[in-house]
Amino acid sequence: MSGEQLKEELARVAEGAPDVHVPDDLFTRGRRATVRARVLVGAAAVACLAVVAAVTAPLLRVDESGVADNGDLGGVPDSIYAPDDGDLDLPMTDLADVGRAVATYPVTSEQRNQVVVVTLDGDYRLTALPGYDDMGASDVPPQLSPDGTLLAYPAEDDATSHLAIVDLRRGNLAKVDLADGLGALATSAQWSPNGEHLAWSGQVVTFRERSHRKYGRALAGIVDVGAMKSRPLPRAGRIAWDGLGVCDDGAALRYLWPRFLVTPAGDSSERERSWRRLVETHGYCTPPAVYSQADLTDDELVGWIPTDDEAHAVLLTEGDPVNYLLLTTDGAVETIGEVAPYFNRLSVATGLMTPERPTVPAGPDPWADPWIVDHWWIPLLALVSTGLLILIFVQARAVRR
Repeated sequence: MSGEQLKEELARVAEGAPDVHVPDDLFTRGRRATVRARVLVGAAAVACLAVVAAVTAPLLRVDESGVADNGDLGGVPDSIYAPDDGDLDLPMTDLADVGRAVATYPVTSEQRNQVVVVTLDGDYRLTALPGYDDMGASDVPPQLSPDGTLLAYPAEDDATSHLAIVDLRRGNLAKVDLADGLGALATSAQWSPNGEHLAWSGQVVTFRERSHRKYGRALAGIVDVGAMKSRPLPRAGRIAWDGLGVCDDGAALRYLWPRFLVTPAGDSSERERSWRRLVETHGYCTPPAVYSQADLTDDELVGWIPTDDEAHAVLLTEGDPVNYLLLTTDGAVETIGEVAPYFNRLSVATGLMTPERPTVPAGPDPWADPWIVDHWWIPLLALVSTGLLILIFVQARAVRR
């Protein structure tokens, strides 16, 4: 068909075609529909981006430290965690790889010598203490030094019962003899506030054969941590040495209301002192365990925070569903932290605590369910938003056609 023939044919068809009325606002309505579709598509896209950001941001962020910052020293966390079933399921860590700690607690296990260490950077590490027996005759749990670098505990080897002190930064282990012969069983132990001395009391071991032991007279001493040697204290007079305290200069401390009885280092005489006079003469002191402004009947003494005016007791009390860390201040008791219910023989680095700021915010619970489990609604919202976006996109394409 030539061009002329095509034109004639089109003209003939046009003459027979019906008239079609085109509304005057057809273009305006079409433009409005297109703009509306574009706005909806843009809004859906923004919503999807927001949901994606909400989902991915927590997954991409750097994990927070388990112990929040407290200047250059760090701090004791206000929550000490454990899994709900009490099964730690932690790999064993060599003593040389533990690092500085803020808290420790022994774990009952078949090995009976394991302890959990909460490190300064918030990690939970399980390690074994040579010679330690969590189910042994001594009720003294491992005692963390105030700065969190040393851990002291009652121990046994093939020859004697003694104290062991391990450097958590390097893994070095020192044996401190407490008595001649078979040694002595330590039944109490407390660090001086500066961590340079360790006060202990206990009983002489008079017989040992396999798992059987016999004990004799009571005795006590002060360990010079620098020399890793214990000096014996004179026999107890009016008050037993059980749970004795110790000052920064190595003076031994007992308590007879309303005064403290102090025995200076290198001296067998005993003097009465008020707390303020004691601090002026011997530096800060760790009071005897019997001294407290709170009722310790149901509370476990964890440690002390000494100040110029008084010594603040750090206590652990049972609760439901968690245990609570308490602080005594001017006779009042305040809650300063929570502790998992499975562990009640706690030791903390009291040198990192102050009455004004005894604990710091803890990091995330290492045994908590993954973040997505507690935020299941976010991926569901993302799925719905994506479906809505696809629906709007299809509708917009249909409008354009």
